Amino acid sequence: MLSQYSNIDFIMHLDIDEGFEMLKKANEKQNDSILWDMWLVKYPWMDKDNFVSFNDFKNNILKKVEEPKKPTKTKQQIIADSEKIVAAWKKGGGCK
Repeated sequence: MLSQYSNIDFIMHLDIDEGFEMLKKANEKQNDSILWDMWLVKYPWMDKDNFVSFNDFKNNILKKVEEPKKPTKTKQQIIADSEKIVAAWKKGGGCK
């Protein structure tokens, strides 16, 4: 949305909350446009057995993006690894 305008100076003069909301909305619209194009590429290959609505497609993509990654190490393992790094750094003369 904002890429349509050559001068976005008017946003700089808005209240910070209004400017942030405008930028957020523009980003959402741009993402919708990109997702729509992705869905259109898949559409010709859909039939009654594997049809996915645009909203389902969009929600599935956004869900994957927003899912937090599960930690692969426990807090104790991370602390132990950090302590090993600090000990090796001190041993190497990095800290005096």
